[in-house]
Amino acid sequence: MPISTGLMTKHTTIELKARIKGQTMCGSCTNNQALKILSDDVRKRLKMKEVGCSPYRYLYLREAPEFIPALNRMIRSLAQKRLPFFSEIPHKVMLFRGLEILLEKGFDSPEYQTLLNKASFRDAIVALCSPETMNEFAAATDGLNIEQLGNLFDIETYFCNNKLNSAVMTSECRRLLEHYVSWWLQGEGLGKNDLLAMMEETGIMDPINDVTDADRTRFALLCRAVYFSILVIGRTAEGKQLLLAIAQKWPAGVSFFDGDDLWLQRVATLRLYDLEGFEPFLGYLTSICASNYYFLDLVRNFSTKQKKLLLEEAIRYPEDETRDNFMSVRGVFGENHCESQKAPKLASSLIITDYDDQYDIPPFLRT
Repeated sequence: MPISTGLMTKHTTIELKARIKGQTMCGSCTNNQALKILSDDVRKRLKMKEVGCSPYRYLYLREAPEFIPALNRMIRSLAQKRLPFFSEIPHKVMLFRGLEILLEKGFDSPEYQTLLNKASFRDAIVALCSPETMNEFAAATDGLNIEQLGNLFDIETYFCNNKLNSAVMTSECRRLLEHYVSWWLQGEGLGKNDLLAMMEETGIMDPINDVTDADRTRFALLCRAVYFSILVIGRTAEGKQLLLAIAQKWPAGVSFFDGDDLWLQRVATLRLYDLEGFEPFLGYLTSICASNYYFLDLVRNFSTKQKKLLLEEAIRYPEDETRDNFMSVRGVFGENHCESQKAPKLASSLIITDYDDQYDIPPFLRT
């Protein structure tokens, strides 16, 4: 497998609950690799051979600050290798990032029209939008009163002007995010498997099975609307509290291979930062993970003075309170790092070769 699932046997000495609470495997490892790719990209040192397999290509396009230039670069790279686009790139990353451009730039904008003229984007729309998916979304969100968000699964939303009215959808976006926080992040009503019973039955315990298949499927279905909702409420000050709740809270279950829930956390963190600015983030050091401060530095380029302020504030706390499983605030913004501008070393158990035929592709890459 390209991504370590952290299989544990009866002889494993690591305590399961700590591993799950700490998010040390699966989606977290993918998240760590995504930051490595983003770091190399923004520092202009990413070579296409470094994203030479499907999982890395997915992360590259998901994380790229400028989606269309990244997409063009990827299309050229695949063409040179004579690889078909959708055997390498999941439809969903095309639709998610295209939806972002549609919302923020507008249907008639040169950016969206450029994207709409690409067959790869049109194919993604057709593949992932249909009356069937609209009905599935309606069933999965029954009782939430968010019917307008079902338009995100309608083909016409992407091909016709004035079909996406974010102002009308704002209240629905808020209701969906409130549900997302309580369900996926706080675990209220979230289906969980009995991993200890699984181990007793099979002798193997895999934390990736923490959340039931039904709820993982529901998350995957809601993810597009959650992403859209974060973008919508991130445009006004009224969205700050919800954004903060998402930015501060880890998923209640083990993050799946794609790490999309941790990506949503980063998106919320960025939108909150753009609304509030730097100063309030001095007060979040013990509640927003160090990796997301590193992410903010990559995409918003903290000044030396800002890094010094973050370091001085972090030193006021025990280091364990301002670190996650991959880095600490002190390590990210320490004096040596500030002077050299070098990225901190990212620990990772995600090891992927340049050859897709050497492993089984994770399920998220074929959706």
